[in-house]
Amino acid sequence: GDKAEISITLNNIGLVYFKLRNYEGALEYFNRCVTMKQEVGDTTNLDRTYLNLGLCYLHLKEFKEAKNYTLKALSFCGSKCDDEIIMMGEYGLGESAYWLGELDEAETHLKKSLALARQAGDKRWQAENLVYLSEVSIKRKEYDSAIASLGEADTIAKLTGHNQLLIDIYRQLSEVYNQTEDFKHAAIYQRKLIQLSDSLIGQDLVKNIGKIQANYE
Repeated sequence: GDKAEISITLNNIGLVYFKLRNYEGALEYFNRCVTMKQEVGDTTNLDRTYLNLGLCYLHLKEFKEAKNYTLKALSFCGSKCDDEIIMMGEYGLGESAYWLGELDEAETHLKKSLALARQAGDKRWQAENLVYLSEVSIKRKEYDSAIASLGEADTIAKLTGHNQLLIDIYRQLSEVYNQTEDFKHAAIYQRKLIQLSDSLIGQDLVKNIGKIQANYE
């Protein structure tokens, strides 16, 4: 088949692995996609594939690689980058910087990404940025600021049904209230965290049992 078309298929398989949280699998297909595009000189959506590679490395906690691929994506499209690419790229640079201990840099990137997410009405990326901005505030012991960011993220994540984000939010709120010795609120969020984690594990078990039954029958 046509290599440009095959590269699109490879990228799509990478996205499926990514959604299944199999980041090693996603990485393999995104890399194969890049290699094939380079073989035929096809640059279509290469910035997005670089960005996806950066996000994979973020999840795999390889933060220098994450930063490198995100910068590669942004330099590839340059002044022609669309707002979504910049929003996701700034988030990627912000999260990488946070884990690399560069708090000022992290805050700058995350605030840029948050502004673009608000402009676009993209709730998911608003919440993602708020969660990491709260992490920066916690590191600086700016607890009021952390609670404000997490409160806004909580409202958004409940509206959009992003349960994995809610787990992160409850974990952080419990941590903040523990650090400020407000043990009553710490216990409330710890309880919410346990209940939500249990319900998600339950849902996964039901899905897996369903799959096993379907295969057996």
